[in-house]
Amino acid sequence: MREKNVKFIIDYLKSYYPMEFIFGLLGNISVETANTFDPKTVQKGKKDKNGKNYTNDTYMFAVLNGDTNFVLDGVGWGLNQTTSAGRKGRFVDFVGDMRKMGDFATQLEWIKHEITLTGFANVRMAIRDNWNIADCAEIICKEYERPASMQKDEETKKKAIQTRIDRALAIYEEFKNYYNDGKEEVNLVKSPLTNITMLSPNNSGLRKYKLTRFVPHCTAVSVTAKRIGEIFEKPSRNASCNYGIGNDCKIVCVVEEQNRSWCTSSAWCDNGAITVECSSSNVAPYKFDDGVFDKLVELGVDICRRHGINKVIWIPDKKTALAYECKEGEIILLVHRWFANKACPGQWMMDRMQTLCDRMNNALNDNTAPMDGTAKQDGTPSTIKYTVKMGDTLSKIASAYGVTVEQIMATPQIPPIKNKNMISVGQVINIPVNDVYHIVNKEDKLTSLSKIAKAYGITLAEIKKLNPQVKAPLYIIHVGDKIRVK
Repeated sequence: MREKNVKFIIDYLKSYYPMEFIFGLLGNISVETANTFDPKTVQKGKKDKNGKNYTNDTYMFAVLNGDTNFVLDGVGWGLNQTTSAGRKGRFVDFVGDMRKMGDFATQLEWIKHEITLTGFANVRMAIRDNWNIADCAEIICKEYERPASMQKDEETKKKAIQTRIDRALAIYEEFKNYYNDGKEEVNLVKSPLTNITMLSPNNSGLRKYKLTRFVPHCTAVSVTAKRIGEIFEKPSRNASCNYGIGNDCKIVCVVEEQNRSWCTSSAWCDNGAITVECSSSNVAPYKFDDGVFDKLVELGVDICRRHGINKVIWIPDKKTALAYECKEGEIILLVHRWFANKACPGQWMMDRMQTLCDRMNNALNDNTAPMDGTAKQDGTPSTIKYTVKMGDTLSKIASAYGVTVEQIMATPQIPPIKNKNMISVGQVINIPVNDVYHIVNKEDKLTSLSKIAKAYGITLAEIKKLNPQVKAPLYIIHVGDKIRVK
């Protein structure tokens, strides 16, 4: 019955709402109906006039028989467990004939109607801008459902929201193929990291060339992701990008990945590129916020993984870079200023192109860990500490670090992870890795073996032994060198 109910909701709503919103709503309905998705669900523990707990059928009978006042009795009921007299009264006015109150389609029509009312502006924005599943589940909980748990302390609120997000993501995994009419999902159109989708008409359709270029840009103004989408949705703008990263650290998809954006002033470049507009300051050197740069790295890594790319290349010399032919599994970083008389992506980003390259390669290389990797004694697996963010799942985290969910579950955690589908925002998870490396770059100023050894908590003698390729007696290292620290 549960599966039939979920499929009914999907079938009824898929013509009206984006997939992300439907599954965000299903996550909330799952919690409210004890995972039954039954439109007649009644709040357990509420008693009838004989002192017995109502069941779904006895409550319906009591309402229709006049034994209880549906509007005033405070009994939670239906797909969204309506309890307040105001909302119940509006439902009665909407339905008209109370014999229809338990009808599935009637309740879904009521939910659709209620969302259009004043007070749910952000819910409607989630639908319009195609927010991701986690963000939809959160805003539905906070603004539309508003369960009693949201009126309590902050920790209780966070748990209530996270529970709904986890349910939504789990239901998506269970029913995604049904939503797609049984077709196997192909996630190459846009990144799953996308928060908002605002597709621009300014594109040339399918790219002519294989994806071998990744081009970051600066907006030269500090703007949100939504504003980036608004800028490019106007045909008169005559420009676009594949993605935008706002000062709110959200990602907007403007042109789907398989299509050519109008971004670098070069048809040749755009036809083989993913282009990313990044919110920046409005004056030179057009600095990005740290969160924007981190999101650029995360997005770049996700794109590479989904397109089978395992190596990122940065060549500072324009002539050499444009002449370079990428091999299988490679992508090269290019910049707008090489194709037009523009400062883009700004000197701040130009000074960090090597860092972008290093950090992306760090994440793509199974034997590479970021700077917070902890080198341990031989025989003990090394770990990386990862703090869970909104929208994360254990499988998503495992994929990002090239390990399995089972490997993470088997790694000692504080607190222990008892259910792979239940992790919380802010929770610190130990990610197992094997050998740990540091990629030499100018940005972190770790320009010698002794400085790297100190940063990773090992001795100079140990790091020399681990890196026989760095020759005595000077032990000179260069930007881009991969130094083993465990």
